[in-house]
Amino acid sequence: MTLIVAWAGFDDKSRHRRKVSSLYIAADSRINWNGTSRYDGHQKVFASVKHPEIFGFCGDVTFCNMAISQIMTKIDSDILFDPDETDKHNIVATEMQYMLGSYPNIGSVENSEIIFGTRITNQFHFFLFKFRNCKVSVSEWPITEEKGRKIYFGGSGKDSFNANWIQVDHDKDENHMTTRNVYHCVARTISQCADSQVGGVPQLVGLYRVGAGRQFGIVKDGTCYFGGQLCKDLPNLTNLEWRNDNFERVDVH
Repeated sequence: MTLIVAWAGFDDKSRHRRKVSSLYIAADSRINWNGTSRYDGHQKVFASVKHPEIFGFCGDVTFCNMAISQIMTKIDSDILFDPDETDKHNIVATEMQYMLGSYPNIGSVENSEIIFGTRITNQFHFFLFKFRNCKVSVSEWPITEEKGRKIYFGGSGKDSFNANWIQVDHDKDENHMTTRNVYHCVARTISQCADSQVGGVPQLVGLYRVGAGRQFGIVKDGTCYFGGQLCKDLPNLTNLEWRNDNFERVDVH
């Protein structure tokens, strides 16, 4: 019941010297019940307000949302790990394992995945957590340009995204091999996806070389959304960075 995609941005130095300059996670905003009822405003991507950590998920909404929310609260309360901790992924996996052990509907978690982007001593890392046989496994996924900057895509909408990605990758227009290219494909897939489990407005978080994680506002068809939710008459919308379907920075007003 999700489309979730992670990708990287690279600086503009020569190809042989390029380094990762950013990480992004985007998702749709739809959740479903019993294949019929649905809601298009559920948060699926998360960014720490104090530290360089971003998360996203696909699968069991209750468990994944609970796990990420509790872990994020501990991160922002500075009680889970030190800022320069090099073993963050294993600490996070231990927290998830503890929660999984007392979760009553363990079967529903089996096909879930949680992704985690972080920055450790100026280096970006991306980790994937899976849940099988009541155990949490974690693996690090490489961040390279060879895959067209795309690191990971998952959820029930992944096949539709991949089909769009193959087309976008063949177009080779001015956006080829850019972060915009990946986001274009995410937005197109969500709006056109034949899978009724994928929908709503895209939501986006990111991580740069300095500072904490960032949650972006999305402007679509002249309307503002944050975390999949409509933003109406909020007083401080300029405190966010806003992006449109072309991944361009836009003035919220």
